[in-house]
Amino acid sequence: CSLSLAAAPNGAPPIPALLQLLRTGSFGDCNVWVKLSKLMAPFFRDVGGMLKEAGANHSDALLLTCQRPFAASVDVALFPSDAWQGSLWVSIGCEQPLAAVAEMAPSLLGVDCQCASLQPWLGTDQEATALACMSCVRTCDWLCLPRKEQAVVDPQRDEIKDMPALRCPSGMVVGSVEKTDIQGALLKARCQKVVLISHLHLLPELEESWSLDFLEKSIPSGAGASAFSVYRASAAQRAFRYVDAGGSESVYDIREERQVDLEFMSFADFAQKKRRCASDQGDGFAYYLWGVALRRDSAGQFEGCNFGSAIDDLLVNGPHWHTLEKLRSAGGWGEFRQAQIFIGCRNALTPCHYDLVHNVYAQVRGWKRFVLFDPCYADCLYPYPVAHPMDRCARVDLEQPDYKRFPKLRNARAVEAVLGPGDELVLPAGWWHHVQTLTEDSISVSFWFDDDRTARVAAAASSSAAAS
Repeated sequence: CSLSLAAAPNGAPPIPALLQLLRTGSFGDCNVWVKLSKLMAPFFRDVGGMLKEAGANHSDALLLTCQRPFAASVDVALFPSDAWQGSLWVSIGCEQPLAAVAEMAPSLLGVDCQCASLQPWLGTDQEATALACMSCVRTCDWLCLPRKEQAVVDPQRDEIKDMPALRCPSGMVVGSVEKTDIQGALLKARCQKVVLISHLHLLPELEESWSLDFLEKSIPSGAGASAFSVYRASAAQRAFRYVDAGGSESVYDIREERQVDLEFMSFADFAQKKRRCASDQGDGFAYYLWGVALRRDSAGQFEGCNFGSAIDDLLVNGPHWHTLEKLRSAGGWGEFRQAQIFIGCRNALTPCHYDLVHNVYAQVRGWKRFVLFDPCYADCLYPYPVAHPMDRCARVDLEQPDYKRFPKLRNARAVEAVLGPGDELVLPAGWWHHVQTLTEDSISVSFWFDDDRTARVAAAASSSAAAS
């Protein structure tokens, strides 16, 4: 008799095991489950097919770490065979190695076997690994061992003086986004996984020259110059929540939910207001500029927007397009859509939301923090309904979580990415991000790519074939 922890022989997600856990707590008559299992067998195959088609049927498809801080023990579900029958919840000390738990399991389960080995879903050869590294919960998270992609202390963070506090519950953030080079990022892009490319320096010329002063001198602000979209929020709160000011506002009353005003002004006016706010001589508001700088026109040519020819030339010409094309091709993304420039202020927050495009986010100056949630946690974040003016935003307030109103929020788990000058974040479509500007001088450029489902599925299939 072999022992397994919700392990599927082919590495697929253990959906039958999850249902078995529900059965254990819900059914007293085993015959009922036998009949139900036969009826549900086609469903298991369909779900497996859908996961494979979506590119999610691989070992690290979901972020599931859920270790409780300072916990002395973890709850583990044991199964006496690969049929996932007769599961039992036991509480085991975190200091126990897996090998010791395997020896204990037969007596815990009441089965007669001399050789027992624990096999978590992701699989591991580290039989001595302590259970302190294992993530186990009772409420439908899959049991797994986290990979070695642990948080790495970055000495560069010392450059951030008085780093603003995390603007969400600290226990919600369970690790750091993996840092890698461009080759590692290409592999992650194929799986639609978020990844941080450290010190890639995608835009070196911009890193050397761009500052608020430089942009103010380079961007036209005189008569006839373009006006920029500038968001205004309370200087005390600095929460910049995007709202689509479309026709749906006639259906939804969002007056109590709106946290930001949209104004249009010249870049020089924006720079002046930003400096005054930073020196505590402002008008009680903080300002955040978001502007489209580059698009593809109908003929497929680059088209500059608002920032002037000097900025256009820096974005249109350069080796960064070679790297961006590599990432686009690896991820199976669609065509380049547009590039945006973000100029924030210290402790500015863009609350949790997701985008329908793939994003390569380049930090040019200053520092930013991303708190990121896998798309699998969408239900835990309670998104607004489709066609709502904030339909890509979370209804939950991560700064002041209301667990009574939004109980599933307790199950949400995030990873953190801190970006400094020269860092790039690969952010596939659908990933939720809660973005905090850490320094007053922050300037970022993001490159958006359309989603191409057919190409994305093909890229994921190519990645799976290469892995096998």
